[in-house]
Amino acid sequence: MFRNFSKGLNIIANFDNTVCCFIFYPLTLIWNYLQLPRVRQSKVTRLRYISVLVIVSTISMFMISTKSYKYLTDSFCFKIGYHNCEYLHGVGPVYRMLFTVFLFFSIMAVLLIGVENSLCTRATIHNQLWIFKSIILLGCTIASIFLPRSIYTGEVWHFFGLNGGFAVIIVQFLFLIDAVHIFNSKVISLMEYKEYSNSSKLCFLMLWIPTSIFYIGSLFGTVMFYKRYSSKTDCVSNLFFVSFHVYMCVAATFISIHPVIQEVRPKSGLLQSSIASAYSTYILMTALSNQPDGICNPSRNYLYPIDSLKNEQIIISLVLNLFIISIFSLRSVKSPQYGKTNSSLNKQNINGKQSNQTNSNDNTSNKESENNELPKKLKIVYDDEYNGVEYSYSFFHTVIGISALYTMMVLTNWYRPEEEENLSVKLIAGWGAVWMKICSGIFCVFLYIWSMVAPLLFPNSYKELVFYELFFTVYS
Repeated sequence: MFRNFSKGLNIIANFDNTVCCFIFYPLTLIWNYLQLPRVRQSKVTRLRYISVLVIVSTISMFMISTKSYKYLTDSFCFKIGYHNCEYLHGVGPVYRMLFTVFLFFSIMAVLLIGVENSLCTRATIHNQLWIFKSIILLGCTIASIFLPRSIYTGEVWHFFGLNGGFAVIIVQFLFLIDAVHIFNSKVISLMEYKEYSNSSKLCFLMLWIPTSIFYIGSLFGTVMFYKRYSSKTDCVSNLFFVSFHVYMCVAATFISIHPVIQEVRPKSGLLQSSIASAYSTYILMTALSNQPDGICNPSRNYLYPIDSLKNEQIIISLVLNLFIISIFSLRSVKSPQYGKTNSSLNKQNINGKQSNQTNSNDNTSNKESENNELPKKLKIVYDDEYNGVEYSYSFFHTVIGISALYTMMVLTNWYRPEEEENLSVKLIAGWGAVWMKICSGIFCVFLYIWSMVAPLLFPNSYKELVFYELFFTVYS
């Protein structure tokens, strides 16, 4: 049964690749004419999936904006029916489209658990079948938009959206801290080498300029919080939130430069703690400005206009999320970071086809000839994962899936929807999103403190902690 499934999947994949090849044949001719180098499959595949999220997010922004009423003209609505036209604008289709994208990537994440190389049958689902996946996703998305309205569906969107938003905020922070630590370590290494002694001042500025900017931004934001959100006597809770945020940031800064911590973590410093403080300040700002209390939230009226294209907070959140995901997707990691598994191809000698080959170009050519019948001249992407995956497929789809939920919540201002049978959707501001953001911001700073304290508390076993294995392998 498995062999039949594998053969059928290969037939569909070959047909899909042939169609894609002829669709992009002009681009291939231009690429070969310019003699540009072929690109790695591991990079291109991730960019394609990210582009899916970007396209759906762009369409969602259009649907929720006031311009959707302008472009959905009477002639268009007359052709499809005025009743159906009402499904295509507002917050209703935004929830349904992005939730469908989340389900799609969640299913992909489950199907691709444990894939170790591109020779695995399930790897075909991830790296190929683009036409079929597009048709399935498009069909499911359109079907979800026209599903009947119910008073309970809003609770479902909000529940998954809050949990997905919490996860994305944490993952964003961990990706940022990991990338900043790599940058900080490289700059410090340059400063320590004798041949780079003349450029030590430049390295010093590369560390202190961003550190100063992030700390100044955090300080300015905190002062603004005290003045705008906690100056009134009725806003005691806001005063507590802001004060606790200050205590956590000061503690993170003090711990990062403490001599005891510097002994076990010599390359941790103020740059990472400034990023932690600035990110926590940003999350706290989105939380305080999302409060349903009009007395303690004076910025509610002008920070959340109806048109999402004019909302600066929405645009900043979406751009920041896309930037962090792109950094995560395009960088190389070592096992077991971000769920990456060790290569087992050489150990198992799969099919005995490539165990005696050492030249990477020969390996690429053999893999292409075995798994793709298209001529080499028609291909600009080569497989670089036959000896082992460059990243965890399942973890990648999980991140993209929860990012869809985060985008869904950002575009709807983190409000709780109440759908009614007459196609109207009422958005209600609640304390659930506020508490989720506040807790996630505090938890981010706590994770950073824990990443510095854990090597001191568990000097012999901290690298075996799941937290370190997944996100901080480069710290070793």
